[in-house]
Amino acid sequence: MLCNASLSVTLNATYKASFSIDSLSKMRGLSPSEKQIIGDCAETTGDALDELQESLKALANMQGSNHSANEMSDLKTWVSAALTNEYTCTDEFDGQKVREAVKNTINKRVLYLAKLTSNYLALFNLLY
Repeated sequence: MLCNASLSVTLNATYKASFSIDSLSKMRGLSPSEKQIIGDCAETTGDALDELQESLKALANMQGSNHSANEMSDLKTWVSAALTNEYTCTDEFDGQKVREAVKNTINKRVLYLAKLTSNYLALFNLLY
């Protein structure tokens, strides 16, 4: 039950982050590199969202006492992939000239998501 709540909070935050990052693309005067970074980040955040949704489905299937090692492994893989996708957003800042508003919005959202996702993964590992 606790894992389900934690994953739901993480998924909800990912929805909000995805919306926030998408809204950045509507800013005026974006440079080509900023447009690329925002687009790539929107894509990887969307991928993280998909992976967390799959994780939530897998967790729902595991609610009984009989869950296989494969189910647990799949869930961990999806959550770990979501975490990797979240961090990919900030990787693109290296060597690029990006205005502070764009950089700060992405960093703030991504770091929060990464904390939630990491906390969920730790909780899952502790309980399962």
